[in-house]
Amino acid sequence: MTIYYERDGVRVTEQCVEVAGACYPLAEIGRIEVAPPTGLSAVFRIGRRWELWAEYRGSWVLLFATGSERIFGQVGRAVTRAREARQPAARHR
Repeated sequence: MTIYYERDGVRVTEQCVEVAGACYPLAEIGRIEVAPPTGLSAVFRIGRRWELWAEYRGSWVLLFATGSERIFGQVGRAVTRAREARQPAARHR
């Protein structure tokens, strides 16, 4: 199993995102947004808290939140890498 991030109760693997004991399988995560989901793809900061939201089983859930921009970036990149690893390789013609 590939682990993309693991620290302070957050673990991102090739299978799921685990936060505070809750496990969100990557296969069931749809869109991902930062801050409250607004459909915008820009990064927003809410006060001193960075938030990563995911569409999960038809609802939006707060996947991860932190006051650290650095940790937020690390977790966000780990989720992106894990999702990309799940995508089938593009076929060459």
